[in-house]
Amino acid sequence: MATYFKNSNDEIVTEQQSAYLKRYSKVYEENNEIKKLEHFADNTLSFISYYKSAGETDLDIIQMFSSTGVQYNIMTKAVLSTNRILCTSDTYEGEELKFKDRILYDDLGREICSEEIDIILNQVKYEETEKNFYSDFWESGEPRMSAYYKENGDLDYMIVDENTPSGQDQDYYRPGDDFEELARRLNIPITDLDYYMTAALEL
Repeated sequence: MATYFKNSNDEIVTEQQSAYLKRYSKVYEENNEIKKLEHFADNTLSFISYYKSAGETDLDIIQMFSSTGVQYNIMTKAVLSTNRILCTSDTYEGEELKFKDRILYDDLGREICSEEIDIILNQVKYEETEKNFYSDFWESGEPRMSAYYKENGDLDYMIVDENTPSGQDQDYYRPGDDFEELARRLNIPITDLDYYMTAALEL
């Protein structure tokens, strides 16, 4: 299994360089795919991320990491027919499940929807859901627009970033506002905004 180190900016560094960093990760690769990430703060292991393979069970992985003394998450990736990637993540402390979430990525690896799952009810906590819209004309690489939701899954508000002479500005859109104007600003058909009107993941 190949290993290498990355700094907090996701840049590869040497093992010697990592020793002088406040935060860094040790990456384990198997068949050119990331298998495990060990995250360090002040040269102390602080968190572990592990990608589950076919044939592995959650119980196998829990037994592997439950005695490490740090939280760890078990992640599963699925490549969808749309070329999107759905990543599910269960975070544990010892053998106790602490957190569940799902993230949907587009074919460029950009996060387009993230949602938290209630670990008691096993239902989506819509008030924690975020959906992102990216524009090819937006050079920052960050979302041009992000949408947030109420507990029932209805749209609460959208935040739109805009470059201005004085820097970056933000505008808010809420239900009842002029979404045709928003579509023009984003240079998309008004129907493309339908995806952002509810918290539904929609693979």
